[in-house]
Amino acid sequence: MIQYRFVHHAMACEWELRLDCDDADEAEYAARASFDEIDRLELELSRFIESSDIARLSDLSNGDSRILGSEAFDCLQRAQELFALTDGAFDVSLGGGLDALQLDPATRTVTQTKNAKLSIDLGGIGKGYTIDAVVEQLAEWDIDAALITSGQSTVRALGSARTISVRDPRDHDDVLARMTLCDRTFSGSGTLLHGQHIVDPRTQRAATGPIGAWALADNSADSDALSTTFMIVDPHRIPAICSAVRGAAALWLTDDGTLHTHGDIPWAVDA
Repeated sequence: MIQYRFVHHAMACEWELRLDCDDADEAEYAARASFDEIDRLELELSRFIESSDIARLSDLSNGDSRILGSEAFDCLQRAQELFALTDGAFDVSLGGGLDALQLDPATRTVTQTKNAKLSIDLGGIGKGYTIDAVVEQLAEWDIDAALITSGQSTVRALGSARTISVRDPRDHDDVLARMTLCDRTFSGSGTLLHGQHIVDPRTQRAATGPIGAWALADNSADSDALSTTFMIVDPHRIPAICSAVRGAAALWLTDDGTLHTHGDIPWAVDA
């Protein structure tokens, strides 16, 4: 089995696929189909593309409704479930309050139920959701072993174990720990290298939690969202959140240099 590497720029980051495959042409076709799927989902999920389903939600007023495509609706629905689970700490409405939207799964209809100017940004969950879609795309090409990376924040190990480094958010050349990832997703968020970009949507102020946080989950959308959530919530809430999300576990680094953990962490064992 040979590993083939492919890269693609989309969703304002670099995507990387490492595919285990016996045939070079098959690997290239599978990668091309996966990148096409990423581009397609960006057209539906990005708030920066005026024609996207998500961007068009910003036009809603109280009582207005809009029917979404299946992917945009599914991603928004999971975001709303996580909004409820985290008591509003994870909020893709840019602070407007995701509870202002009523979702009807039977018709994929979104209705605004409050007087609020909402701008939906799925950046905290959309890349993870897209990784899950790539996994489905690779399955259609009978590729069941791969490493899928979205930017510097989320990585999915499919089918075979991979060693993943937990890098220090204060200096990415330093490694805090290593883990063995297999059929799970690992996501990270931090502030010191890239500046304070994480805001607590409940207060509209910069998050004052850990300096770095990471999440594991069976589902990439969940892992993506939880890594940001763990930067915001009181650490005492983390066990309850993890228990409600399949395969979820948490790591967070406090400013005294202590790495805290909760849940099933697949630490790598050094030889």
